[in-house]
Amino acid sequence: MIQQSIINVLVYFANFDYAPSFDEVYSFLAKKTSKKRCSEVLASMVEKKLIRNTKYLIPHTARYTLRGHGILVKKQINRKVQTQNKFKKVNLFVRVLSFFPQIQLIGFSGSCAMHNATKGDDVDFFIITERNRLWTGRIMSIFVSQLLRIRRKRLQKKVSDLVCLNMFFDRRELFIPKYKRNLYTAHEVMQMKPAFQNSEFKIHDPERHRKAYAEFLHENKWVQEFFPNIKIPKTQSKKSDNKGTLIGDLFELIFKKIQLYRINQHKTKEIITHTQLWFFPEDFEKKLRNT
Repeated sequence: MIQQSIINVLVYFANFDYAPSFDEVYSFLAKKTSKKRCSEVLASMVEKKLIRNTKYLIPHTARYTLRGHGILVKKQINRKVQTQNKFKKVNLFVRVLSFFPQIQLIGFSGSCAMHNATKGDDVDFFIITERNRLWTGRIMSIFVSQLLRIRRKRLQKKVSDLVCLNMFFDRRELFIPKYKRNLYTAHEVMQMKPAFQNSEFKIHDPERHRKAYAEFLHENKWVQEFFPNIKIPKTQSKKSDNKGTLIGDLFELIFKKIQLYRINQHKTKEIITHTQLWFFPEDFEKKLRNT
C-alpha cells in the first residue's frame, strides 16, 4: 500500500530530523508507482491530516512530515545554512585533492550530503581512488587535511567543520558487500553527493569524477530492490587505463604497511579489506536498528 510506504519514508527521515521533498519521498518509496499516483496519495493524506505539507513554512518548497513534527522544518532551514557554511570551509580541501589523479571521486555523505548538518557536525567524505591506489589516496587525503588543519582525529570530541575521512573505495571494487546491503546503506548510497554536482566546488577534471560516480551507481543497482522508483543510468563499468608504475606500486605498498600498522594499534569496528576502508566515528546504522 502506497500510503503506508509513504509513512515509512517519513518515519525513517524523522530519525534525522529531516523533512523530505516530493522527489525524495517518491525516490525512497518501497513500492513501485508513478509520480502522478504518489502525488495524488500525498495530497489525500495531507487533506485527511495524516501528514503535513510544509510548503507554507518553506516558500517554494513542498516538504512532508509526520503530524506533530513541524519543528523539523524550522530546524531544516537552519541546517541548510550550516551546511553551506561547512562547504565553504572545506572548499580548498576538495579543490586541492581533486588535482591528484589517484583520487577519482570526492563525495559527501552523512548530514552534509542532505544539507542537514548541525553547527557541531563534521563533514563526512566518501572517496573513490584509482585502481590499486587505495592507500596512496588515503594518505594524500590525510596529508592535505592535516596541512589545512581541518582533519578530524581519532577520539576528538569537538569536530565542528572538520574533515572526517569515513570511507575509501578502490575503483576495482565499487559494490557494497552483501552483508552491508540494508535499508540504511541503500539510503547512504543514493544520498551521497559528489562534489562535482555542487556548483560551489570548482574541482579539477570533473569528467573523471562523473565517470567514477556513474560506475559506483552501476555497481550498486541492488538499491533498486529497496527503492524500485529509482532509475540508475545504464553505464557499463570500465576498467581504468591506469596500469600503474613500479614506483607507484612500491609507494602504495609502503603506504599500506604504514597505515595498517597505525590502524591495527587502535582497531575497533573498522572494516578493512584490500579494496575498501570503512571508518565509523559514530555507528548510526546500529543506532537506527535499535530504534
